[in-house]
Amino acid sequence: MMFGNGFQGVGNCFGFAGGYMHGGFFVLAFLLFAALALLGTLFLVRKSHGNKADNAVMEALKMKLVTGEITEDEYISKKNLLK
Repeated sequence: MMFGNGFQGVGNCFGFAGGYMHGGFFVLAFLLFAALALLGTLFLVRKSHGNKADNAVMEALKMKLVTGEITEDEYISKKNLLK
């Protein structure tokens, strides 16, 4: 038979005692992957919300320039301050 005892992780399979590195490695690897995926998702969500807030501030600044509330020099200095 091509696949003897221990092929599915029971015994000394693939040269690792206990088979599949004792099983704990894959649980830890999965948890690490899940945590990284969650952190990446949170980062992207926060980044997208931050861009919307920044765009709203820039639009308000542009409107102040258009309506004459601030001068062009004030607009440029505040725009540089926001970046």
